[in-house]
Amino acid sequence: MVDIKYPTLPKKWDRWLKTCSLVMAVFLILIGVFGLIPPSITDPINIILPVYYILFGLFIVGSELRLKSIVDKFLFIKGHIGRGFFYMFVATLCLSKNSLINYAIAIALFGTGILYISCYCGLKENQTDVSVIDQ
Repeated sequence: MVDIKYPTLPKKWDRWLKTCSLVMAVFLILIGVFGLIPPSITDPINIILPVYYILFGLFIVGSELRLKSIVDKFLFIKGHIGRGFFYMFVATLCLSKNSLINYAIAIALFGTGILYISCYCGLKENQTDVSVIDQ
């Protein structure tokens, strides 16, 4: 297996993004649990989406806490760009339900995803600048 070196964020940014992601993951798990409480068997989407919310929320918690079992199996979550696109994907799932809390979580997850991607682009920019200076 190839060991990929990912650029790292400054600790202040890393802590802030991790905290924001963990809070959004907890809210995602909560709306999933509360979505399953009054089960509606007439429409299967009312069961499938809350289960996805719970699973993806747990996945985000595991990836932010850098659990080896998750990070080693899902390499896209190791880097900032993969994590950012994953958060944006989960945000689009949250938009499928018409509720204010879902929209708020979707906006926060989408914003966090954009921040992860922009931080990655900024890190790559800084990394190339340093290599030019070294020459």
